[in-house]
Formats: sequence, C-alpha cells, structure tokens
Amino acid sequence: ARDWPTRGAKRFNRRDQLEQQLQRAAREVERSRRAEAELSRPQDLKRAQVFEPLAPLAVPSYLEAYGYSARDAEAWLARPGSLAQPKLSLAVLGHEERDGHTLYLIACAVAEEGLPPLDWQVGKRLTSLREDLHDSVKEAFGENYARHFANTPFALKGGLPGTTARLSAWFASLAALANSGEAGPSVVALVLQFLEVPQAKERSSREDDTDDIEISIPEISIPVEDECQKLKTKPMPGSTIIHTVP
Repeated sequence: ARDWPTRGAKRFNRRDQLEQQLQRAAREVERSRRAEAELSRPQDLKRAQVFEPLAPLAVPSYLEAYGYSARDAEAWLARPGSLAQPKLSLAVLGHEERDGHTLYLIACAVAEEGLPPLDWQVGKRLTSLREDLHDSVKEAFGENYARHFANTPFALKGGLPGTTARLSAWFASLAALANSGEAGPSVVALVLQFLEVPQAKERSSREDDTDDIEISIPEISIPVEDECQKLKTKPMPGSTIIHTVP
C-alpha cells in the first residue's frame, strides 16, 4: 500500500511527458507546414536557391558578351582601364523592407565606349552580400584584400546603423578594382553574375534600336536665275538647281 502513491506519481509523470512530446511534435509539424507554404511562393523559391558562381572555363565567354576580353578566369587579354574597355559602376542607393527582410538596393552599370550604357538595379540581403559576394571576393584577393579594402571595410553583421554607408564605400572600391584591372576576370564575372546583370541578348536588342533611326534632309528649290546670277552663267531653259541643306 505504501508504493501506490509513488507508482501513481510515476504514471502521472509519464502521462505529462507523453503530452509534452505530442505537443512538441504538433508544433514541429505546424512549423514545417508553414515553411513549406512560404517556399511555395515564387519569391521565396528564388531566395532559397543557392548561388553558384560560374565555372572557370565559362568565365571568358561570359565576360565577352559585355565587352571584356579575358584570356582565362585569371588573366586579361585586354586589361580593364585601357582604351575602349568597359567601365563598371556600383552604388548602394539605400534599403527597403520586403517580405520581412531588409534588401539593400544596388544601382549597377556597364559602360562600353561607343555603346549605350547597360544599367540596372537589384536588391540583396546583407547575409547574401556577405556570404555569396564578399567572402568570395576576399578569398580571390587573398592577402591583398586587406590592402585594397583597408579604408572601406565591409558592413558589420546584424544590419547596424551605418550599414548602407559601409556597403556603398565597399562597392565603390570593388568597382575601382574592376575598372583598373586589379580584379581578375573571375572576380568581375562573379560580381556581374551575383548582381544579376541582364542577359547579353537583352542588351544587344536595346542597342540595335538605334539602328532604326532615319535622318531626312530636306531639299529646297532655288530659282535658277538667282543662282546663275551668282555664278554669272546663263541657265538652260526649264532647268532647276536643287540645293541640299547641310
């Protein structure tokens, strides 16, 4: 009889444990259901995709479409900064809240001599900027990274005040390295790919629009007698001289 209270308490403890386990399982199922529902939206599917840089062999042909001339992923045929080479511009405009996340808006442009500039904007989360772009750029520059970005360090974790200013300065340094040829082809390709540069065919179609422009030059008829008076010549009967406005 003395054991009954102890046994009863054990039974109640086991029942409480089972109820807690069932509640935890129910919460896990609910979280999984919500996560699956969120990932079913197109913008979340895109966000969930892992960024994969180009394979080294694909870098030269990828850059060629935007006016760059690379021997391979590590060396330039025509170094950026030389005559007629493209110029890259990067500027952080600010940030906005979207789907519960902070996106930093980056204005990008690739300008090639004699062609209309290719410009676009893209929004990126700080986590993606750090892990997919900054870390790869830092690895590519190796021990030279600290020297190149000593005065423009990357943004701190957590989206603290001053993040936009830090990002803007960091991207300005990155663009300067790309335009001087200090950044190799693989880095420039990484930047363009990560920042979602428009496809080359979209760019060419925009440039081809200028080919359809026609310039018409009006023609003005001047009486033959007036013209011949200047030249002191005698016109032939019924003749007309046509002058084209320059």
